[in-house]
Amino acid sequence: MLLKGNENPYLGGKPVQRYLPEPAFSSWNPFANLVETDRANATKEIGRHYAETFQRNLRRLQELCRSCNFFQLLAHFAYYDHLLLDAEHDNGRYRAVSQSAIELLQGLILQIPEQELSRVLGFHLSRKS
Repeated sequence: MLLKGNENPYLGGKPVQRYLPEPAFSSWNPFANLVETDRANATKEIGRHYAETFQRNLRRLQELCRSCNFFQLLAHFAYYDHLLLDAEHDNGRYRAVSQSAIELLQGLILQIPEQELSRVLGFHLSRKS
């Protein structure tokens, strides 16, 4: 079969049907009137701001993790937080922590040295050789 141009042989000459509509909106581009160097500088500044904010919030989360009993904290968010014992009582307003947030918390707690864990938990972790 010979095809003319970019025809689809399965359509038999019919036009391609669109299943997804065109986007109904367009967003404003805040960088539209900037030259390339100004656009690059603005992007770097935005990235720097959010990297600093992320690091500050992560340090605060690490401080909060160290102020709690680690095992109770993990048990609460990894297990108890996902139990809905009385869903009618809270009218569905409470939302459990997402799995990715629990894994971040586990990762932060796993970074705490064993000596600090044993001191905070009030017992000595023994090693068997």
